[in-house]
Amino acid sequence: MTVKKSDLVYAVSLKASIDQVLARDVVDAVLETITQSLTRGDTVAINRFGKFDVREREARVARNPRTGQAMEIPTRRVVAFIPGSSLKEAVR
Repeated sequence: MTVKKSDLVYAVSLKASIDQVLARDVVDAVLETITQSLTRGDTVAINRFGKFDVREREARVARNPRTGQAMEIPTRRVVAFIPGSSLKEAVR
């Protein structure tokens, strides 16, 4: 099952006893803040949940699967997530 943003909004509205419009604003604000922080290259650590980090992937040479031709893949930044202890324990 995939949990969508609307599912998160509904769950937040129930747990916080707030209406869904306010819950959507809260979820949007949290996601926007995380996105802005990662865009700046900052790490976002949420205690016992996990850590979002930006890592740089080095440039590399790969092969086109259709033609077999070598092609250069440029350096790029990617988001990594490292789960926290409570999340790891809950998933087990």
